[in-house]
Amino acid sequence: MMKKIFTILMLTSLLVMPAIGIADSPTNTAPTLDVWDSLNNIMNWVFSIIMVISVIYLMLGAVTYITAGGDADKVKEAWQKIMYALIGVGVALLANGLVNFVTTIVTPSSDTTTAVCSEQTTAFDCGGVTGCVWDDGECKDE
Repeated sequence: MMKKIFTILMLTSLLVMPAIGIADSPTNTAPTLDVWDSLNNIMNWVFSIIMVISVIYLMLGAVTYITAGGDADKVKEAWQKIMYALIGVGVALLANGLVNFVTTIVTPSSDTTTAVCSEQTTAFDCGGVTGCVWDDGECKDE
């Protein structure tokens, strides 16, 4: 059993290593620390890892089912693996969706189109500012 777990972990690490190697190149500017971005990145990594493990477990269940040869115990074991893999996919999707939902509620809006209309005098569309119209060569409130 431990040998199987070790093999799965090694295969998973082989799948994750290329993503680490393709990471962003370093820049000369100091990184900014944004808690929500950090949590979102961590959640994306956890989501990816859970999805990879679930797919591997689903394939193991399929192989077990195919090689069962009519043995009722092996068929039952295969269906349990497939069911647990699908539950893992469902939990990962729900967790990812919940985190994204909470993040959109908690983080402040970064809407930059709420500038004052009189400041937008260089474009006929008022720079995309909502609530402004182009009239007589200048941007005015609607």
